[in-house]
Amino acid sequence: GNAATFDDSAANVVELTIDAQGLVSDFSVARGQLTPDLQTIIMFSKFTPATLLGTPTSAKVTIVQRPPARRQMRS
Repeated sequence: GNAATFDDSAANVVELTIDAQGLVSDFSVARGQLTPDLQTIIMFSKFTPATLLGTPTSAKVTIVQRPPARRQMRS
């Protein structure tokens, strides 16, 4: 059978601060590099904001972008 393997050491990790409106207000690259796909997420995504006692508030989330899975053939 075929098995997909992920190399998490090569993953890009970005920490986002999401504001009360669900937009990214700040970010930092925790590991790896800022790819065009991650830049698009940061600039154009709208998230459901966290809530505190029913009121939208800012919060931090972590985005992990893994490299494409490599297929390994078993004999």
